[in-house]
Amino acid sequence: MAGWELVEASGLLDDADVTITGARFGYDAGYADGEQLLLILNGTSNQEGWEDFEQFLSIGKGWDTHDQGLTVNGQDAFRTNSQYGIFIAGAMASGAEAALMARGMPDVAAIWVGLKFHVKRSPHDYGGEIGVKNVLAPSAFLGEVGKADAPVATAPVTAPVSTPTTEGAAPASNGAGELIAAVTLLAVETDNHDAFLEEVITNHAEVQKDPALFADVVDPDGLYARANA
Repeated sequence: MAGWELVEASGLLDDADVTITGARFGYDAGYADGEQLLLILNGTSNQEGWEDFEQFLSIGKGWDTHDQGLTVNGQDAFRTNSQYGIFIAGAMASGAEAALMARGMPDVAAIWVGLKFHVKRSPHDYGGEIGVKNVLAPSAFLGEVGKADAPVATAPVTAPVSTPTTEGAAPASNGAGELIAAVTLLAVETDNHDAFLEEVITNHAEVQKDPALFADVVDPDGLYARANA
């Protein structure tokens, strides 16, 4: 039976080791009446009650997505006081800068998939009626899924690049040869990059489980461009 003692609990993900297993831009009806575009992160953590988590990060005004949440556009940069801006700043300062920059740009959701961080909430003063809010951000980079936990800050992490064959299929890479071949064939058969992305998400959603391949698929100058060169 519980005693009279009380404990403080925020009920939020905080001060935990996390692994990001999914990322997309989208809306949620329970956040700002479903009108605020968010980066939605899914993953696992070592915090009790948050072993599997979903985290919303507002990205600020002026953004839109036209590819089912794979990327956003509309602004030149994310604002430093947006929740996503604070998350980005924390990640870059945590030791993940080389890994992130090798993966792509922050307007591509897939760059976060497979990264491991220690995350904490810290107070951020928004001023006015909003006041001070505790915002989640990485405080330490713990590595990448499938790679050594201790990141090497001096050596950029380069995502593997698959080169199409004359038949339009890519050779095997890390055991994903059949998937790469199927995706490359779709690139050859579709009329533009947007149509290619839609076909990949519809027919080969498992691509999102391979961060490097997913980033290559999302990049208009990546796999699609090479397959149609």
